[in-house]
Amino acid sequence: MCGGASSRRGALAAALTHLDQALAVNAGSLKARKLKAAVLRRQIRFDEAAELASFGAKVLHPNTIAPAVAKGIPLLAICRGMQVVNVALGGSLEQHMAEPHRHLVHHVEVQDSSALAAVVGTRPEVSCYHHQRVTELGTGLVAVAHARDGGVEAVDLPGAPGWFMGVQWHPEDLAADDARQQGLFDALLTAARRPAP
Repeated sequence: MCGGASSRRGALAAALTHLDQALAVNAGSLKARKLKAAVLRRQIRFDEAAELASFGAKVLHPNTIAPAVAKGIPLLAICRGMQVVNVALGGSLEQHMAEPHRHLVHHVEVQDSSALAAVVGTRPEVSCYHHQRVTELGTGLVAVAHARDGGVEAVDLPGAPGWFMGVQWHPEDLAADDARQQGLFDALLTAARRPAP
């Protein structure tokens, strides 16, 4: 990795720690390294060089997001944003789902005791567009919503120093007509108004 990319990423990580809130959104797929073990071929392992070359990677990068999470900056992680947080915390992704969720509107089952359920209910209709998904959860993450096929659709980070929600779907697609989806953005703004921990 070149020193310039490393110093730019360090500067971005430092800048993130001064934010009142963060919204991690979609910016392309996380790239997988070529793995020889057949059992690992469908599991992503973060390829830093390829990721630095892709759109959005200079900001939405595991090494940039991790300091924001650690500092407790309120964070709503959407789609790839949730995947990046998962990778930043040591988790992994399925590289290509057998049946991608492309332009898919469907219901997800949300754990009724979760903070997410308090915002969107236990069976919200969501809009998805992704071909990768969380397989192994990163350290501290807990799955709080699942699709019918068992895929993780949302994560929480109990014990995090700040407010956090991660959703695999795109709440912005339905927010204009669905107060539950708008509620995710409202919850982020409410968290940002609270005094820092």
